[in-house]
Amino acid sequence: MKRITLIIMLLFLNVSQKSYGETISIEQAIETGIKNDPKIESEIKKIGIRDADIKEAGMLINPKIILDGSIAENSYKAGISQTIELGGKRKKRIKAARIEREILIEEITEQIINLRAEIRNAYIGLYCARERQKAAREILELTEKLTEIAKKREKAGQVAMLDVLQTEITVLNAKNEIEVSELEVTKSYNELNSKLNGMLSRDIELEKPNPEKYFKEMKKFVENRDTNAEIQKLIEIAETNRPELKRIKKKIEKAEQMEKLARVSSIPDITIAAGPDIVVEKENKTTTKVNIFASIDMDVPIFNHGQGELMKARAEKEVYSRQILAEKRQIDLEIRDTYYEIIRNIKSIQIYETELIPKALNILKKSEKSFQEGKSSILTPINAQNAFIEARKNYINMLENYYKSLNKLERAIGAVNNEDI
Repeated sequence: MKRITLIIMLLFLNVSQKSYGETISIEQAIETGIKNDPKIESEIKKIGIRDADIKEAGMLINPKIILDGSIAENSYKAGISQTIELGGKRKKRIKAARIEREILIEEITEQIINLRAEIRNAYIGLYCARERQKAAREILELTEKLTEIAKKREKAGQVAMLDVLQTEITVLNAKNEIEVSELEVTKSYNELNSKLNGMLSRDIELEKPNPEKYFKEMKKFVENRDTNAEIQKLIEIAETNRPELKRIKKKIEKAEQMEKLARVSSIPDITIAAGPDIVVEKENKTTTKVNIFASIDMDVPIFNHGQGELMKARAEKEVYSRQILAEKRQIDLEIRDTYYEIIRNIKSIQIYETELIPKALNILKKSEKSFQEGKSSILTPINAQNAFIEARKNYINMLENYYKSLNKLERAIGAVNNEDI
C-alpha cells in the first residue's frame, strides 16, 4: 500500500524545473530526478490505461433489439435479448485487470528504485571527484612552497640545482593531477546533471553524504555479532520489498485468475429473448392477436471449452515460479556480496582514518621541517608528500566505494524511500 501511495503522489507532483541555491543534498537530488524523469512520468500515465481496462472488464454485455416481420403470415415481433454470463466470468476479468494494474505499479516502483540508485551513485561520484580535486590542489600548494624554499636555498648555495629541478617536476606533476581531476569532475557533473535534466549549476555545493543517517545499523556490522543472522535478516527484508519479486508473484496471481477464467469458460452463457408477437387476421385484417414470445439460447461446449487457455495459464505459472527461484538466488548473492563489501570498506576506512592518514601527515610535516632546517635533502619531503598524496587518494576512493556499497545494499533490499531502509 505504501508503494501505491507513493506512485499516486507522484501523479500530482509538480514536474517543472526547480532551481536550488548554493547547496543541494543527496535526497534533494533524488527527489528532483524522480520528479523530472520522463520515463517514470510516462509509466505513471499508463495507470490511467489500466484503470480503463478495469472499467472495461466490468462492463455488462449490451442488450439487443429484436425486430422480425412476416408479410405472408401477417406476423410481427419486437423484443429484447440479453446475454447473461455465468460462472462469475465478469468478476474474474475485473480481478485479472486489477492485478495487471498492480503489476504496473511494481514496474514503476522498480524504475524509481533503479533511478534512485543511479542518482545516488552519480552524486557520490561527483562529491568524491571534487574531494580528490581539493586534495590535488592542496598538494600543489605544498609543493609550490617547497619549490620556493628550494630556490632560495639554491641561491644561497645551500642546495644543488638538481633539488630545485626535482621540486619543479613535482609541481608539474601536481598541476597535471589537477587537470586530470578537473576532467573527472566534469564527467561526474555531467552524469549527475543528466539524471536531473540539467537542474544543477556547475558551482553548486554538494552536502557530504551521510550514510549513517539512512543505515543506522551499518557500523554494527563491523562487530560481527552474528553475521549469518544479519545477512538472513537483510535477505528477508529484500524478499519482502523487492518489486521484481512482487511483480512476478503478481503475474502468478494473474495466471491463476486466467486459469479460473479458462475453467468457467466451459460454463455456457445464456441468451434470453422476449417480447410481443402481433398476428393480424387474414380475413378482414382488422382483428389482431397479441402473443408473447420467449426464447433461450445456450452454447454447447463440446469442442472448445477453454482447454487452450487453461494450458497456457498453467504453463505461465510454471515459468513464473522458476523465475521467482532465480530471482531469490540473485537476491541472496547480492546481499551477501554487498554485506561483506561494506564490512571490508568500513575496516579499511578505519585503518586510513586512525593510522595511515595521520602517520603519513606526521611524516610529511617532519620531513618538511627537516628540509627547511637543512637536515635532509629535498627528496625526503617529496617522497613523504607522494606517500601522503597516495594515502589521501586511496582514502577518498575507499570512501567512494563505501558510499556506493551502501547504495548497492539499499538497491538490493528494494528500498524505495528512506522509511524502507
